[in-house]
Amino acid sequence: MSVRTAISGRDSWTAHRWWVFLVVPQLCLGLFFLALPLLRGDAHYVTRSPSEPYGFGWLLLILFVPYGLGLSAMRRTGSFPSRRGLWIAFAVSAVPLMLAPLAQSHDAYQYLFYAKMQLAHGANPYVTVPSTFASDPWFSYIGWPEQVSVYGPLWTMLVAGATAVTGQQLAVSLLGLKVLATGATAAATWGLASVKPDHTSGVEPNGTYAAVAFALNPLVLTAGPSSAHPDVFLAAFFAWAIVLDQRRRPILAGLLLVVAVLFKAYAVFPLAIYCFVLWRRGDLRPRQWLVAAGAAAAVVAVSFAPYWAGWQTLAGTFSIAKLSSSGLGGRLQVWVEGLARFVHLGSAATVASITSRTISVVILVLVTVWIARNTRTLREPWWAAGILLASFLLVTPWYLPWYVVGLLALTIPLVDRTIRAPALLFSGTQLVQVPGLVDAPQTLLRYGIPLLYWLRLRSERAHPPSGRPDPPLDTGAATTVP
Repeated sequence: MSVRTAISGRDSWTAHRWWVFLVVPQLCLGLFFLALPLLRGDAHYVTRSPSEPYGFGWLLLILFVPYGLGLSAMRRTGSFPSRRGLWIAFAVSAVPLMLAPLAQSHDAYQYLFYAKMQLAHGANPYVTVPSTFASDPWFSYIGWPEQVSVYGPLWTMLVAGATAVTGQQLAVSLLGLKVLATGATAAATWGLASVKPDHTSGVEPNGTYAAVAFALNPLVLTAGPSSAHPDVFLAAFFAWAIVLDQRRRPILAGLLLVVAVLFKAYAVFPLAIYCFVLWRRGDLRPRQWLVAAGAAAAVVAVSFAPYWAGWQTLAGTFSIAKLSSSGLGGRLQVWVEGLARFVHLGSAATVASITSRTISVVILVLVTVWIARNTRTLREPWWAAGILLASFLLVTPWYLPWYVVGLLALTIPLVDRTIRAPALLFSGTQLVQVPGLVDAPQTLLRYGIPLLYWLRLRSERAHPPSGRPDPPLDTGAATTVP
């Protein structure tokens, strides 16, 4: 069988345009990142160029155009790639990005330095700041010299293990971490491809469509294979938790969500929703709850054992909660601070911080109460988990683009298009970066476009246009390779 036949099974433009729209642009991005050091006149794999979380945002925005056209063509025509074609497409898109030097966020150097602190200096990265080891050769590459670790202990242990295996050589360790992140992205893709249609729980994907929509998303590829963020691991945990839940393995699904929390704390929102649903539905007997609680406690204890130094171990998490960024919650804090200065309030920064966080907490509490009282939650726990996680990402003052990767893993399999489609759209619009444009219009572009699209979908659901039914994702007649 030729590669061309393996990709789609049909020798026609209809069958192959998903490849042109979804894969070729990603391959070009990977080749560009590979050549970037030469273009910058710095032909080194490890560079000291500044971290750019929104770097090349304009380029990724351009890539989202063919990405959207490719997904639309797949859904409209029912022509999906085979599983083999999916993996070929993922490899072609991901491997160049995995091999390329860091081009956007340089947080991977921070992850690796925390590992070096443990391995070479015997220090606890949760209580010792990196600047303590300013003479270390790796120190000059990090961007947060006074910040103790804010990540979960399992992520810290994983990076330390990978660094130990690679002999504490920075370039090799970086590549090893990118290989792990690429593997996690592949695991999330596999999980989404394994999700089965289940109308009663709000899950109705064509598995290949869901996997393609995730694996070939420009943001996912730059967050995982390119930048090695732990968020792609969360996506894998979320995807496989859905699969385990469908296979009637709720304890294993819950433990997987506990592991996710031990990578990054915001995974606590899907975990809380899932535990609430299991409790309300009575899916577990008291003995099973004891087993699950004991297993979760054991995982937490083993994870924190090498690092626990009292509540000071959590100092990094609490300190990062005081910061703000260019997300919606962070912009709210900036606007409140500007208003406080305008009316000559003392300690405007403190007033803004307290006010914005109070508003965020109130919104999250209201959303949580609404979810708990909504009967749909018991039928569709992953819909509810997606809603709560999306609410957190919208209101948290500290937000970065790759946080949405986990949300995509929760929402792409959903039958509810009013959640799935805006989340995919937001993964692109959040990268809007217009030089010279002040914060307010830029924030409106980032968040207003998905909001308007959500309102449009809600309106269409309430008043369906005649002759334009939403094409189902679960199409048994989808064209794939046998």
